[in-house]
Amino acid sequence: MERAGYRGNEPTCHNAQQSHRAECSGPPQVACLLRVTSRSCGLSYPDATVLEADRTRKLHASRSVAQVFRKDAARKPEKRSGTIGAAPTLVRHNHKLGERIMRVDSAPPHLGARVPGQAVIEELLMLQSQVRPRSILERIFGVSPLGPESSPWYRGAIGEMAVGSILENLGPEWLVLHAVPVGAGSSDIDHVLIGPAGVFTINTKNHSGQSIWVAGRTLMVAGRKTRHLYNAAHEAARASKLLTAAAGFPVKATAVVVILEPKTLTIKARPEQAAVITDAQLLRWLRGFSPVLAWDELARISAAAVQPGTWHKRPSAHSDALALQQKFAALRHLVIQARRRRAAWVLSVPAMVFLTLMNGAAILQGLGGR
Repeated sequence: MERAGYRGNEPTCHNAQQSHRAECSGPPQVACLLRVTSRSCGLSYPDATVLEADRTRKLHASRSVAQVFRKDAARKPEKRSGTIGAAPTLVRHNHKLGERIMRVDSAPPHLGARVPGQAVIEELLMLQSQVRPRSILERIFGVSPLGPESSPWYRGAIGEMAVGSILENLGPEWLVLHAVPVGAGSSDIDHVLIGPAGVFTINTKNHSGQSIWVAGRTLMVAGRKTRHLYNAAHEAARASKLLTAAAGFPVKATAVVVILEPKTLTIKARPEQAAVITDAQLLRWLRGFSPVLAWDELARISAAAVQPGTWHKRPSAHSDALALQQKFAALRHLVIQARRRRAAWVLSVPAMVFLTLMNGAAILQGLGGR
C-alpha cells in the first residue's frame, strides 16, 4: 500500500508538466496532458488491460477525450507504483487528510466506458422484466410492450441518448462522461462535461411536444411545477464538492437543464439555480463560453473525474454496456413497431367505414334500379 499527498508534490508536478508541454501540441491535448499529469503528479488511471477491453468493445465514438486516452493507454501501458502485474488500480480518497490511497483491487473500469442513459436503461430493463408478455392479439393491435412503470424510464433513456449523441460533436478538448453514479445509492448525473470552458453537469429532461415556462426558481411543464432546477443545482453542487476534494483545488460546476424538443420554451425571467436550454441550443451554448481552465487544471480535474471512487462511496461492479445497448435496441424496435401498428389501425378504420358506405350505396342503387 502506498500513500501520496497531492500538496506535497505540487512544485515537482508543475515543473514536470512544463517540461513535457511540447508533447501536447497535437489536437488531443487533454488526453496527452492526462498522461503527463499521471506521470508527474502521481494521479492514477485505469489499468491498460481494462482500457484495452473497453476499446475492443467499441462502446463510444473515437472522438471523445476518454476514448482518445483509452486507445493511447492501451498501446503504451505505463508502470505505476501500487500495482501488481496487470491488476487494475483503485484510488480511494481520504478527504479529511487530503490523501490518496492506492491499492490493488478488482475496481470497476473508468467512467469513460459508460454509455448515455446507462443507469436509466438498467432500471428500465429491470422493470420491464416484470411486465407480462403481450398476447398475439395485443401484438396485432399494437399494444405497447412497455409497462406503466417502465414508460417514464423509457422516455428518460431516449432523452439521455439523444443528448449524448449531440455531445459527441464536442471537440477533443472536452471530456464527456455519461450516467455518472454518485453518492452511496443509485443516483447518477446524466452527463458531466469537462473542458476549457469549465465543468458542467447536465440534467436531461425529455418533454418533447410540451410547453416549458421558466422564471427565477420555477420551471413548469405544461402548467405543472417541477423540481428540475433544484435537482440540477444539487447535482452541480455535489460535483463541485467531490471534484474539489479529488483534484486538490477549488472546482466550480455549472448546472444545466437540457429540455429535449419542447413545443415552446418561454424564459420569463432568468433561472436562478441552473441554465435552461433546449437540445438544439446545447452545442452553440457550450461553445460560446471563454476558456477558464488552464491545461494543467483541466488535466487534473479530468484525471479525478474518470475514477469511479471520486463520485461514489462504493463503486459497483462493471456491467456490460454493450449488452445493455443491445437489449434496449430490441425493446425500442418493439415499441416503434407497436406505434406503427396503432397508427395503421387508426388510418384503416375510416377507410373501412368509407368502403362500407360506398358498398352500401352501390347495393341500394342496384336495388332501386330493379
